[in-house]
Amino acid sequence: MTASLPSTILRLIEDLGLAPGDQLPPERELAQRFRVSRGSIREAMKTLAAQGVIASRHGAGTFLVSPLRAFSQALGRALTDARCRIDALFELRLALEPGIAALAARKATPSHTQAIAEAIALQEAETDPARWGAYDHAIHTEFARATGNLLVEELVTALAAPLAETRDEGLQSPERHAASVAGHRQILEAILAHDPAAAALAMEAHILWSHTLIQLPPKEEYS
Repeated sequence: MTASLPSTILRLIEDLGLAPGDQLPPERELAQRFRVSRGSIREAMKTLAAQGVIASRHGAGTFLVSPLRAFSQALGRALTDARCRIDALFELRLALEPGIAALAARKATPSHTQAIAEAIALQEAETDPARWGAYDHAIHTEFARATGNLLVEELVTALAAPLAETRDEGLQSPERHAASVAGHRQILEAILAHDPAAAALAMEAHILWSHTLIQLPPKEEYS
């Protein structure tokens, strides 16, 4: 029972119909329910907290947080722990992000496109190469938000850490910066035109171009 206790607690959360922000039963009640020690419950709770599923508030108890956030954190750790090769990461992006752009072209609201435009303007105005990578990620996050799908947004968030190496300051240049801004503007234009096919093609071209600039030592293959 102890080895699978975190999973058992997750099933209880589902059975109770708890929503993000709801409080979990106290440790004593959980220990009695599952016939284990409070120490075992405490260790299971630590595991779930590390996964981003729950959070403890001093003096208040333990509460459920967004399961989507737990999903993105778990995926981010899996990608990082697997030591994904750069080529594999870009293949993953090519499999996902053109579809994200197409969906954004179908569903983006004026507030979404305004947020994208503002993020691109900030990227273009930034003169510090150390911050160019952060702006690039912020823009791709705005593309994801424009789909109106929280799972898509969390997926892009999960890719942030594994892709950080490809956006390192040492790989930046004024030419790359200018081309990145131009590529983002082309994607935005297709989204503004509500043209999913054009948005997907613009995103694909942007990712392929970015990949050609990355020349990093290959990492070990992952199992």
